Amino acid sequence: MTVAAGLIWPVLAPTGMAHADPVATVKARTQRMSDANLGSHQEGWYNVGDKVTLVCSKRGQNVKGFFSFNIPGGWDNLWYQTSDGHFVADVDIETGTLNDVTGICGDNRQPAPAAAQPTGGISTFVANTTGQQIGDGQCVTLIKRYLSDVYGIAAGSWGNAIDYRSGGRGGNELQARGFTWSNDRDFNDGDILVWQQDSRFAYLPQGHIATWYNGKIYDQNYAGRLTAGSDPFSGYGYLGRWRKTS
Repeated sequence: MTVAAGLIWPVLAPTGMAHADPVATVKARTQRMSDANLGSHQEGWYNVGDKVTLVCSKRGQNVKGFFSFNIPGGWDNLWYQTSDGHFVADVDIETGTLNDVTGICGDNRQPAPAAAQPTGGISTFVANTTGQQIGDGQCVTLIKRYLSDVYGIAAGSWGNAIDYRSGGRGGNELQARGFTWSNDRDFNDGDILVWQQDSRFAYLPQGHIATWYNGKIYDQNYAGRLTAGSDPFSGYGYLGRWRKTS
């Protein structure tokens, strides 16, 4: 059982804390669980600042976390199922009230909405985005759009490009979603490539990240260009690549 800063000690004493707004803000890095307890399967993390839509509630394992100071004794056994189908501990999310307004999860409720569905592969993604500035024009923003459009993955606050390396915050999230890391250069279309910080490239203070397509990297914020496009591969600062394997 992995324990996050927001989820610590299990006990038996029941206490509840809930929130009125169906959209909550994650206040402490907390587990993304398959059920309302830390013994269920963990499928990644919710990170500080993530917005989660609350579908229904369930009483489960008592835990302590970010809002324990608001609860007598500090323990909370209320969990929410989110719109991605997973469970998050109420004690680590905020919407501004102590009332449970979602209702209890059960057979009479509508199932949780499905995660965003992929709209096509890497070739479709490239065709749909080439020459456009995606979001703020940062390389990570393009990768988040790629993950959403191609794999149906809603990337949260996973850090800068360098954080998508193996062992980084974003890298851990990719690994939890079926991506495998390698530092080889045997690229397949759709691989996600990561570079470290390199003082020789002033425009890459936080590293760089791109996809691989048709013999080139596909990225934005390359040499100051904020639109999506293809560029030659550079080995300077290259750390490795992610590939979807499951």
